[in-house]
Amino acid sequence: MSLRTTIFLIAVGIAVGIVAYINPFQSPPEVKKDAPWFYQVAEDDILAISVRHRGQQVSFERDEEDFWQFENLPGVAPTHRRWGGMVLILTGPNTRRLLQQEVKSPAQYGLDDPDTVVNVTLRNGRTVEVNLADKTTDGTNHYGQIAGFPDLFLITAGWGDVLTRLVTEPPFPEWFVTRNYDDIIELSIIRTTHHGGD
Repeated sequence: MSLRTTIFLIAVGIAVGIVAYINPFQSPPEVKKDAPWFYQVAEDDILAISVRHRGQQVSFERDEEDFWQFENLPGVAPTHRRWGGMVLILTGPNTRRLLQQEVKSPAQYGLDDPDTVVNVTLRNGRTVEVNLADKTTDGTNHYGQIAGFPDLFLITAGWGDVLTRLVTEPPFPEWFVTRNYDDIIELSIIRTTHHGGD
């Protein structure tokens, strides 16, 4: 084999190696974008929470000592087993994806009369109103929108289920018993006297 043929073969081998290493025919790697946040607020900024679901509502607020209580039941704190982490959840979920930048037909997604409306009251008079409407056909996501903004998002159904359960099964402490006034047939008041020297 001549020297010229050997050099040619070596050059071809190097060229093939470079092409194989660089691979100009390979498509560039797909950059995966993170799903946008539905909304984001600081946990310490949340002062009150109200959840309305299909005509029923429950509300919570921070008291003067920064403890959470039922808004209409001063001194009654939600049970920690159910309430622990709830405020963190309400700082804002990550969405599945932005579905539309502007909703042209709110009724198509149930946004004309959303199943669940969550109001988060923040310091300095700010509020965030979250509208959670119908679930997607596979039941894994809600259609969600922030009041005052046109964007339509897909929100994981688990987030909405946790919030609606606050209404359907309020997190009362075990010692708290609710009674229907119509069921009360008797009220007894017993006066006791104290005997002994003080």
